[in-house]
Amino acid sequence: KDKERSQKAAYLLAPLVEFVHTASLIHDDIEDSSPVRRGKPAAYITYGIDTAINAGSWLYFEAPLCIEKLNCSIELKNRLYSNYLMELRRLHLGQAMDIAWHRDNTKVPSVQEYLEMVKGKTGTLASLAAKTGALASNADDETVKKAGIIASEIGAGFQIIDDVINLTTGNPGKKRGDDIVEGKKSLPVLTFFEQNKENPQKTQELSQCFIQAAKEGIESPAVEKAIALMGQNSSIEIAKKKGIELIFNGGNSFIELFGKDNEDAILIKELFVSMIPKELMGAENKDA
Repeated sequence: KDKERSQKAAYLLAPLVEFVHTASLIHDDIEDSSPVRRGKPAAYITYGIDTAINAGSWLYFEAPLCIEKLNCSIELKNRLYSNYLMELRRLHLGQAMDIAWHRDNTKVPSVQEYLEMVKGKTGTLASLAAKTGALASNADDETVKKAGIIASEIGAGFQIIDDVINLTTGNPGKKRGDDIVEGKKSLPVLTFFEQNKENPQKTQELSQCFIQAAKEGIESPAVEKAIALMGQNSSIEIAKKKGIELIFNGGNSFIELFGKDNEDAILIKELFVSMIPKELMGAENKDA
């Protein structure tokens, strides 16, 4: 009965993650000037910037209403509220770092800086989900904390996979390489800079592609040139392997945290692995 009660509470708390995710996408499209979301015009284009900003903000404030409605102790509600607000701060700090980097073409963060940024910007949603679920089952503070750290690394792995897809097949509903137009310092880009730090001619060549693409848009030949440059020294492939590694390691860490015989932990890993596009999975990972 305790498990059933915890599962019911977790389902009722789903808006904490779903509403925040939707809000972040609405605001992200405005901040990045992205014209398309999921194959259709972004919300700010369809409804106007004023309505889109307000709708996104409303979702952030509406999300925790599910905590108030939850039939549980005041202590648990306080833990849920505290966790929600902490993760929202991390989300916006990560987004702030991303915006600062892609607005400044001269700024090249380190790979470690990128990973910390993406654990906030993207990993926060996974962390919020994992910690909320752990809290709903009355887990102790240390377990909640560890679950959040593991989940944020898995979230970072999926962001890296998303970066790779952007430069290979293109994300669904978007054009291949639009991250270059936006000036995104994704992991393939940073890997290229790191591998060519002794070759300023190569790094300058990629930087010029970003500058040209920003001026000319998605149809600029600089987009494909930048992708080709990163393909020459396997920067995209290296990033792909890092993303998959974070997802697999995170799944294994959940099993270690909750026990190798814990069916739910095993299902969590299987779920995350199943979400990796099959075309990106190498033979060495398929049976892992």
